[in-house]
Amino acid sequence: MIVIISEQAVENEIETLRQLLQHDILLHIRRPFISPSEFESFTKELGSEYLDRLVVHQQHALAVKMGISRLHFSSSDRKNVLHSKYQETFTCSTSTHSIAEFNSLGAYWSYAFLSPIYPSISKQDYGLGNAVLKELSQRTNHSSKLIALGGIHKDNIQEALDAGADDVAMLGSIWQAKDPVSYLESCLLKVEL
Repeated sequence: MIVIISEQAVENEIETLRQLLQHDILLHIRRPFISPSEFESFTKELGSEYLDRLVVHQQHALAVKMGISRLHFSSSDRKNVLHSKYQETFTCSTSTHSIAEFNSLGAYWSYAFLSPIYPSISKQDYGLGNAVLKELSQRTNHSSKLIALGGIHKDNIQEALDAGADDVAMLGSIWQAKDPVSYLESCLLKVEL
């Protein structure tokens, strides 16, 4: 299971993230406007014991210097071939927004988000008319894991997995929960990944 951090810092964030990382998850650090110094401070506060489960969306070169080996590239980064110098030696993931885009990925992508599987929880109206759950049956790419993203919550995880996703990523349902750690635990109990 994958958890994506909130775009904005939340109360007691580092402590909450450390508690989430007590579970078997990958943590995607997606904060588009984070400066190099903020990124370095944030990562050091999380602790070096979690470096192998952090996936970084920005500040790739700095992340590599800090010992992080998992890098994520947006679809526009991928189209601009920003991943090329990392793809041979790092675990690379990317984002896709249609099954055709997912199916066209090269085999060096370890996994890719496909979204929106359901209407988004964190982005109002996103995915209302273009959710892609039904497209999963058209999957032909089995070299990269398909990660369902968008509108994922504890009551639809199994449906996304049954439709063909290899795993799920959550953002809004985790960060809108009163207790993100308990919410994650309830999700982990509901599914067998």
